[in-house]
Amino acid sequence: MIEGQAYLGSADQRQPQVRLQLHLVGQPDSPTKEQRYVLRTNQDGSFRFGNVMPGFYMLTDKIAGEAPVAPQDRGGLRAPRFASI
Repeated sequence: MIEGQAYLGSADQRQPQVRLQLHLVGQPDSPTKEQRYVLRTNQDGSFRFGNVMPGFYMLTDKIAGEAPVAPQDRGGLRAPRFASI
């Protein structure tokens, strides 16, 4: 399981990113390369990907093929995050 919270601002002044669409994408040349998970954050910006196959992933709010967006306009995630489960 992967869980967290998407927000803008500092830890003491969080602005939750409500209904932000997140993508958890398996990485090329790994057993997870065909794995894709998509969800939207809750009212407090929290999210939880359950039953995730162990392996290497990228967590992003960017859709493949979408034009790059400035970090301050990304709605919570400044750059893709990578995780090994």
